[in-house]
Amino acid sequence: MQRQPAEQRHHFDPDERDPQTIGTIACFVVAERYRRQGIAGQLLAAACEGFRRAGIAVVEAYPRPDIDSAAENHLGPLSLYLAAGFEVVGKEDSSVLVRKQL
Repeated sequence: MQRQPAEQRHHFDPDERDPQTIGTIACFVVAERYRRQGIAGQLLAAACEGFRRAGIAVVEAYPRPDIDSAAENHLGPLSLYLAAGFEVVGKEDSSVLVRKQL
C-alpha cells in the first residue's frame, strides 16, 4: 500500500484527481508454494480496507494482462482485481489501469 503525489504516480491521467484521495496497489509478493490459495485476494482486500480506514476514496493498480512469467505478474493478475470489484478505466502499453471506489 502506498500513497503517492500525482507527479510520482504512474503516467495514466496524473492530474485527474486529488492524489490525497487515491491509494495505489504497488505489487504482490507471495511465495511460490503458497500461490493459488487465495492469499493475493486476501492481501488485496486487506489493502483496500486499510485505505478505506485511512480515508482514501479510490484504489488503483496497474496489472499487465499479457505476461510471460510469474515474476512479471508481481502487479497481480487482472482477474484478481476484476473479481474484487475493480474496473478497467485505461490502457497503456502493457498495463491496464484498474480502479475501485471505496
